[in-house]
Amino acid sequence: MSAPSTNDVLFSEAVSGLFRGWTALQLAVSHGFGGAYCQEKAEWLVYATETWFNENSNIDPLECEEFLEDVLNHEFDLIVDDGSLTEIARKICDFYKLCKEKRFDDIKQEIQKFPVAQVQNCQKVESDDDCEEDEEIEDDSTQPSTSQPSTLPSNQTASHSHSDLNQNLNNNENAMETEEDDGWTVVRKGAKNR
Repeated sequence: MSAPSTNDVLFSEAVSGLFRGWTALQLAVSHGFGGAYCQEKAEWLVYATETWFNENSNIDPLECEEFLEDVLNHEFDLIVDDGSLTEIARKICDFYKLCKEKRFDDIKQEIQKFPVAQVQNCQKVESDDDCEEDEEIEDDSTQPSTSQPSTLPSNQTASHSHSDLNQNLNNNENAMETEEDDGWTVVRKGAKNR
């Protein structure tokens, strides 16, 4: 087994440094998004990225971004939508190119400039998706639940109302579901009772 080349060592240092400075990834690691072995997964990600670049030629930033996105999603249950994924992928490709061109001094200078992940400055921010989910939960709380009816119609007794209520709920569900031409069933949200 031969000793790793300067190219390999510097590329590995560059990828490792980029990942250590990537706030999204470090936040996922610090909060255990990847499960019990999330630190090991982060270390593996450096190795996997390095190996992937060494085994393939001409990887462009979009391919790298898709690779990282897939790994983060499957291994860390993380979706990065802050634009950093695109930037990290571009930088990895730039460093690989610099390594292949044997521009070692440039690589060493760039590695020294790497930022430190700002995990301590992160705050929970509600996204538009979170707000919509919260609104749906609030809307659902004002409507009868389809799984556990909480009230009975006033004109029915408890002994007969359960099956009748289930029938009414099924009719309402069927009214809100429509089948599209392509075979998909679209479930529409019912109107609020005001």
